[in-house]
Amino acid sequence: MKQHLLRGRAPIPRACFALFALGWLLYALFGFAADAAAAASGRMARRTLDLSALTMYNLASEGDAWQATSNDPQVIWQPAAGQTVRTVTVTAHYSAAPREMCLYYTADAAADFSVEQRVFAWQNADGSYTFRLPRTAVAKIRLDPCSAAVRITGLTIRENEPLAAWRYFVPAWRTAAALFLYAGLTACAVRLAADFVRARRARASGAG
Repeated sequence: MKQHLLRGRAPIPRACFALFALGWLLYALFGFAADAAAAASGRMARRTLDLSALTMYNLASEGDAWQATSNDPQVIWQPAAGQTVRTVTVTAHYSAAPREMCLYYTADAAADFSVEQRVFAWQNADGSYTFRLPRTAVAKIRLDPCSAAVRITGLTIRENEPLAAWRYFVPAWRTAAALFLYAGLTACAVRLAADFVRARRARASGAG
């Protein structure tokens, strides 16, 4: 594949990478506009969740704090009817290292959670964590606030906190890897097809 991508000075690889980059840019612009429209219409409202209304597993209430009673504490809830959830922002203080923190989602409230539908957070300057959900229907959410039996204080969960505009245009590492891979494969396929056509033409002209 590398040989076909680098051979000669044909612009095929550059054109394929540029095409995929343009496709991502258009997708990001669409996402930015769609989220702005949803927020303006009230379909993507910001809200702070009432923890007492959520389903807690392996989390024992201790006044204003929560004690994880195992290495797999879970917080489960369903978005409000008619609402779109794009981000979940978590503020929490831990008595020790929380280890892994992740968020699961399903498009069907009756479905089980799966690692195929899981996202990870980035940490903000104020110490909070933000999870960004994909552009899909979300019927149920599960937050794993830690992967250790630690004490959690100051736990706050907020939906649809605004994202910085630049966040829309920076793909996750998996998305970036997929874009790079598919652009390279496309360039390779186009180059092979072009070589095949040239070879057939050369044989045809030689036979003539």
